[in-house]
Amino acid sequence: MSELLIELFCEEIPSVMQTRAESAYLEIFTKYFQDKGIGFKDIEIFVGPRRVVIHAEGLDKEIKGQSISIKGPKTDSPIIAIEGFCKSNNISKADLVIQEVKGTKCYFYEKEITTQEVKSILFKSLAQPIMDYVWSKSMYWSDYKIKWVRPLKNILCIFDGEIIPFKLGHLTANNITFGHRFMSPKQIIVNDYIEYKKALLENFVLLNRSDRVKNIKLSLENEAKALGLVIKDDLALFEEVAGLVEYPVILRGSIEQKFLKLPSEVLVSSMRTHQKYFSLFNKEGKFAPYFLFVSNIVSSDPNMVIKGNEKVL
Repeated sequence: MSELLIELFCEEIPSVMQTRAESAYLEIFTKYFQDKGIGFKDIEIFVGPRRVVIHAEGLDKEIKGQSISIKGPKTDSPIIAIEGFCKSNNISKADLVIQEVKGTKCYFYEKEITTQEVKSILFKSLAQPIMDYVWSKSMYWSDYKIKWVRPLKNILCIFDGEIIPFKLGHLTANNITFGHRFMSPKQIIVNDYIEYKKALLENFVLLNRSDRVKNIKLSLENEAKALGLVIKDDLALFEEVAGLVEYPVILRGSIEQKFLKLPSEVLVSSMRTHQKYFSLFNKEGKFAPYFLFVSNIVSSDPNMVIKGNEKVL
């Protein structure tokens, strides 16, 4: 059994589009393997700010040769239907045989499939499932012919430790990935999924969305607890922020007293909608003069980052 790893590395994917893309690509690649007759054990899809990752385990290394019987139209069907069936299978009517199905005579095509290496199938066809997903908003860029959610910068594709150098537009797949945009933007060569995931983590990228959500939620709760406060539970905001950062870092800012004259609902709504800030409350439910936010970088001067966010607020 083999392993397939694909990474589509690109410019920032809007957070709101990421969750749907994960479920869609899971469905697309499941169907792709089934249609190609490639057995597999499991598929994982990860979509983050700058990468779409497909990881499949337990894939066949080859598809054994076999004979399959493809059912066609009834023998008394219009000639156009029979010709259409022949054309779709690239055969002539002389290649058809007649079999009886529940008392009705039908045409069948007995097709011989030779043994095929899965890596050869992947090389020839992987571009198809990648492009099958239609993003809610896509774009062309430069003079390239492909259209995708954001400009693609690189494609990594490794099957059973070997590069599958398939082409997609102007790109040829390789075994290269990249770390965090600011903290570790270097090229990284990997050979399998375990090595890939470890390399990303060492270079400030949390691959799994659920890991980022848990990290953000726990860090926010710990920060609030240290102040003797509680955070407003907001799963939708946790999910949205997890789609904006690859390496979440929690920081705390203060709210000027003059703004506390506003109703807390106004403050909470404004901070949540416009700045993706998290509100804090005391145990009696009274609004606290602090806010928490998620940065995408370990800053050498976090106070400057905090002051900048306070100024924006």
